[in-house]
Amino acid sequence: MAYYLHWTFASILDLEHPVRQRMIAEIGRIHTQLADQNAGV
Repeated sequence: MAYYLHWTFASILDLEHPVRQRMIAEIGRIHTQLADQNAGV
């Protein structure tokens, strides 16, 4: 999350756990979509 959103580690840890999990899942989906597009899939 810190890499993609440019947030500090402390800011990420301040999030409630379910919120952090949802954000990580969404970042993963976006990353997968971008990787698939770049691979020509």
